[in-house]
This record gives sequence, C-alpha cells and structure tokens, in this order.
Amino acid sequence: MREGPLARCTLVLALAAIGSVASAQSIVITGARIVSPTGEALTEASLAIKDGKITAVGKVDPGPGDTVIDAKGLTIYPGFIDAYRIGGIKIPDAPAAATPPPTNNQAYATMWAQNRKGIRAEVDCAASLDGEALLKDVHASGLTVALIAAGGPSFRGWTAAVQLSEAKTVLAPKWAMEMSFRSAGGGQGPGGGGGGGGYPGSLMGVIALMRQTLIDAIAYSGEPKDVVLDSLKPAATAQKPILFFANTENEIWRAMRLQDEFKLKLVIGGGRDAYKLIPQLKERNIPVLLNLEPDIEPTRRQDDEGDGPPNAIREERWALWNERGDNARALIDGGVQVGFGNVSANPSDYLKNVRALVKRGLPTRAALSAMTSGPASILGLNDLGAISPGKLANLTVMDGDFENENSKVALVFVGGKMIDLRKKGETR
Repeated sequence: MREGPLARCTLVLALAAIGSVASAQSIVITGARIVSPTGEALTEASLAIKDGKITAVGKVDPGPGDTVIDAKGLTIYPGFIDAYRIGGIKIPDAPAAATPPPTNNQAYATMWAQNRKGIRAEVDCAASLDGEALLKDVHASGLTVALIAAGGPSFRGWTAAVQLSEAKTVLAPKWAMEMSFRSAGGGQGPGGGGGGGGYPGSLMGVIALMRQTLIDAIAYSGEPKDVVLDSLKPAATAQKPILFFANTENEIWRAMRLQDEFKLKLVIGGGRDAYKLIPQLKERNIPVLLNLEPDIEPTRRQDDEGDGPPNAIREERWALWNERGDNARALIDGGVQVGFGNVSANPSDYLKNVRALVKRGLPTRAALSAMTSGPASILGLNDLGAISPGKLANLTVMDGDFENENSKVALVFVGGKMIDLRKKGETR
C-alpha cells in the first residue's frame, strides 16, 4: 500500500482548507506512514491532534509547547472498530413475573403474557457498561471503538457504540435493537431457535411470539405504561435499526421476511452464510456486521477405528466449511456493505482473525475498509473511519502492516488520548 494520487490530492485539499498549521497544537506525530481506509499511503508524514480531533495531516510544524511524538518506522491507520461484540456489560437480571393467574380460566404460567420469556427489549447496553471487561485485551488488537451488544434470547435490547477508553464515551446510544431467533431457554450468545425453557420452546413459537410482540409495540400508545413495548417501539416502527443475529441462510431469509412484513430497518449480524444471499442483501441495502470468529475445521477422513460418518459426508462438511471461509470476500466483491465484528470471541483474536481472511485471499484494502470506514458508515459514526482534519483522533499505530502477523500495535489514540503499548506490562 504505497502513496498514490488519491492520497496526495486529498492531502492538498485538506491543507488548503485549514491553511497554516505552524501554531499551537496539543500533539504532533511526525515521520509516520499514514494509511487511508482505501490503502493509499503518505510516507514520512505528520499528523496534528487538538481537543481530541485531528487538525492537520501531511507537513506539520510543531509549535512551542506541543507534545511531539517521533513515529519514524511506524504506520498509522484509522482506529480499528469492532462492529459487533457481545460482552463488556453487566445487565440486570430479568424481572420476575408476577403471581400467575389461575389456570381454570387463563393460560398456563409458561404461556402467560406477563411471563415474557426471551423478551429483554428494555436492556440498554449504554447504561450497563463494565469498564474492566469492556477494555480487557482491546488495545493490543488496535481497537478503539466497539458496538456493544447483550446477546441472549429473541429480543436482546439496545446496542451502543462506545469509545474504548477509561472515559467509556458512548458515541451512539441505542443504535439498534438486537434480536435473534433464539428462545429463552437457549442461554447467552449467538444461536438458533428453540431450546426449551417453557413457551416458546420451538422456532415456530419464537417467531409467533416475536411477530405478536412487534405488532403490540407498533400499536402501543404509552398507556398503560409498558417498559418493554416502550423500549421496542422505535425499532418496531423503523425509527431505529434492528440488528438481527442470523447465521444460516434460512435465518437470514426469515429476518428479511420480518423486514418485509413490518418494514423494518434491518442489519444482519453474524452472517456466516450471507454469501448465499448477496443479490437479496444488495437489493435491500442490508449491511452485514460479519462475525470474524472462524468455524472449527471439520475432520476430512475417518480415523483408524472407522468411527463416525462415512468419508463422503466428512468431505461434504469440509467443503462447506471451506466455502464459508470466502464469505467476507464474496460479500465485499458483491457490493454488500460489511463491517467486521468479533462477536463473542476474545478481542485479542480480532487481528488474528482478520489476518486469516487476508491469507485466504481477501485484499488488504477490503479488509482495512471493513475494520474502519465500513463499520463507521454502517453505524453512522461520521467522525470516524478516516484520517482527515475534523475527524475524531481515533488512531491505530503499528510497527508494520496490519496484515503481517509479526506486526504489533505500538500506540492507540482514542478521542485524542494516547495509550502506549510499548511500555513493559501494558495490556490495554
């Protein structure tokens, strides 16, 4: 990724717009290689930061009292974004149902309307952040922002885009209502429908309850007060997006059917088999927050004892696993808007998982875009995703190219605050 005409043109326009930058700046980074989300690079360039924002890029003369950081040999990228992460929060326990009514003239308690199994639309991740869990292992992967989600059953609550610093600044509170086809009995994290735990204990029941709850939220007038329906209404009426965790082809189809029925503003999360529906996703302009977590490679051949399925089935499973490995490249090549998320994996695996995709053939420019400008655009974070004057100073500074497994994160800037990972013992 070398300096190109686009980067030079952008630089000239930016400097022309802001004029001379020789006067006081808070921080001036000098001698760096600065890479745009499209892969264009400026070499031996400087960058100025003041009040948490980038004020100049290119040739910058430090002023008296400025903090000067020598970044010779280092590469600066827009701050990496984890576009979908389950964790980093402490959500309150689900409210207990009231005393169930008598069953001679009411539904059984497991089907009772006030026993809302799997419906946690009132959860607000922005109000439930856990600072220690939120920041653990994030900076060593160059992460500066994450979309935090709760996971869980069918209606999972409101996600929040958060700056990954001690300040825990929330950039996009209540960005999207998270949903899935999981029942209340299925536990936390991503998964399919069904799972027991009383009604709904089947995929049919989950979808029926989901549809009825959306209908109720749309019709909800505010009286009598209902916290769940009140929380859900902005997403049910398409004022806010719905982030639907859907992995299989059928799950994604079902989510799109709900979109058709209720005119939802849909975003797909997870998206393991999304490559099978590229034309439909592109036509509907549905972004995908793609889970970077790799599936475990299945065994191709029987062991010596001959246990398990025959070799033909093993080969078929392996072929499907291998096909899914090109999901990200197929989506991006097909014109689908993509942002990378690590979902329930440790944030320390973020770069490793991106590098695995590049090794499989995903172009580095496409990967970098899906880590920076892509998720910034999807999440509506217009102050992020690029290195230019006026943008928030969220930067990932590495000692080599991000796709090189030997490259390490040296510094991260989050809202202009520097975290130096070169210090011995630095973990965040």
